[in-house]
Amino acid sequence: MSSKMRYLVIVITHNDIQVIKPFNTLTQAQTVAIETANEFYSQDAIHKFFDGSTIETITQLDQYYASETYYDFEDSAHVIIEEVEL
Repeated sequence: MSSKMRYLVIVITHNDIQVIKPFNTLTQAQTVAIETANEFYSQDAIHKFFDGSTIETITQLDQYYASETYYDFEDSAHVIIEEVEL
């Protein structure tokens, strides 16, 4: 019996789960993670970190979350992708 992978995009703000969305592919999950990051992360912090732009890739999402800007602005949101084996 082979297992199937599913991906969950989870958004947590102020230690509360705001969004949980399931996807069949990693590409779908990454697309939605980027969209929700641009929605839930501090807009001022994102614009400062990306010189007026928005998050466009998963790498940028990870870079922003690990940045001093994220912490300096006390951003309360976190967007993650969890891989779930079914």
